[in-house]
Amino acid sequence: KIRHSSVTNLMYAMESEVSANASDSLLAVTTYAFDMSVVELFLPLHVGASVIIASTPSLKSPEAIIELFEKHDPTIMQATPGFWQMLVDAGWEGSDKVRVITGGEALSLSLGESLIQYSETIWNMYGPTETTVYSTYKKVRETQDIQYIGRPVDNMQSYILDKELQLVPIGVIGTLYMSGAGIAVGYQNKEELTSKAFIAHPYQENTVMYNTGDLCMWNEEGSIKYYGRIDHQIKIRGYRIELEEIISAMLSYEGVQQSVVVGMEIDGEKHLAGYYTGEEVESNLLRKYLTGCLPEYMIPTYLTGIEKFPLTPNGKIDKRALPNPSEGLVREYVAATNETERVLISIWEEVLGKEKIGINDNFFELGGHSLKGIQIISRIKKEFGVKLELKELFLAPVLEDVASKIAIIQWAKKSETSGAIIIKKDTITL
Repeated sequence: KIRHSSVTNLMYAMESEVSANASDSLLAVTTYAFDMSVVELFLPLHVGASVIIASTPSLKSPEAIIELFEKHDPTIMQATPGFWQMLVDAGWEGSDKVRVITGGEALSLSLGESLIQYSETIWNMYGPTETTVYSTYKKVRETQDIQYIGRPVDNMQSYILDKELQLVPIGVIGTLYMSGAGIAVGYQNKEELTSKAFIAHPYQENTVMYNTGDLCMWNEEGSIKYYGRIDHQIKIRGYRIELEEIISAMLSYEGVQQSVVVGMEIDGEKHLAGYYTGEEVESNLLRKYLTGCLPEYMIPTYLTGIEKFPLTPNGKIDKRALPNPSEGLVREYVAATNETERVLISIWEEVLGKEKIGINDNFFELGGHSLKGIQIISRIKKEFGVKLELKELFLAPVLEDVASKIAIIQWAKKSETSGAIIIKKDTITL
């Protein structure tokens, strides 16, 4: 539950820091189910600016967003680092008057450097929903600023504490707690969870403090550096993901005995990696099953079956000893046999950043995830005039199968244009 006054405080803080005014225009690209949309919808109303709301279909096409950006030339735009990366990879070059806001997950060094080049100013924002969207900010002026989430927004306070709720010194990692005008009332009808996360302030009477569960550290300039989550809840491409939910879905598949899901960084990108034990469980069939019961952004990039899990001396699964899923893959190169496969290989190599991709290669085994998939689907539509759904790529992730599907759709379109009669399999009476 968020107070109206908390949202009002955020609007005044954003107005002041971003210098938003009635002459501004904001390009909104965040779904209303994501708390970042509060800024996109209410900040323009608060200052009398205009807002351009991207359509749902355009959000799945970086080219469509770039076209929208070039058409309206907005002065403010907010997105997650994953979304910004998708635009940069698609050729977006920004403008010298756009003020960029990034939040929802950690900003990488390479993306931060690109955004510095493609914008007037960048704000790296941080904040759980429980602190009303944003609770700290950092104005990124140079490369060394990218790794910090800055200082509290107006009327908010940050505390980095140890396990005994004692303040830690500068340069020491602790847990970040927030208090102030943006703190939520609590979780609706979840009193026990509320009492655990929203605790009595140890340094101010009659005040509540929120435990973010994030590991952070102060530097000598009074800026906060973010190190990651304490618990099993992680953020990937702007989505807050409960790993236990994925584990539960994997365990519900017939034959899976144990499962573990971890977040890991491979080739500079965050990925979900799922491990399982169980006889005669095929990873491709398990992936199809998960696609039917989990959102696309929660499908692990890697699904690896192992004989048994490594254990710690205490008998718990030793996650640090789990094998790197990208290292055990054996790719047998098979060259393209037709023009469709050759063009598709070129698209995959460019989007996935891999060389010598063959027709038997698997999208996920090459490090593909939902945002990369959206880029590939967008490029397929541009190159072949064929519209595929992201789910189709997830269910048939081998390049040769994708190429065959494209060829079939093109043939069907050509046949319809020429007046040929197409008999669908499900219409034949036997």
